[in-house]
Amino acid sequence: MSIPIVIRAPMGHLQGGGAHHSGCLYPWFMHIPGLKVVTYSTPTDGYGLMRSALRDPKPVLFLDHKGLFNCKGQSPVPDYLCCSARRES
Repeated sequence: MSIPIVIRAPMGHLQGGGAHHSGCLYPWFMHIPGLKVVTYSTPTDGYGLMRSALRDPKPVLFLDHKGLFNCKGQSPVPDYLCCSARRES
């Protein structure tokens, strides 16, 4: 069965966030069979992972670390896909 859905959510600690709003729950989600969990460390990787997640026929949980919200980087080529996502197809 194919369920192409991407759920995007924030995670992680940011100054001023409460203890319950600063958790990184990706280890818990990684133990759900059939759910892919992705996160990134650079804007370029985030762009490629999101494009790859949108093409995936399986459910994907896309997690943005709050510390990367204001991070800037170079724009990759328009059809850029993350290398790890290409290998998994």
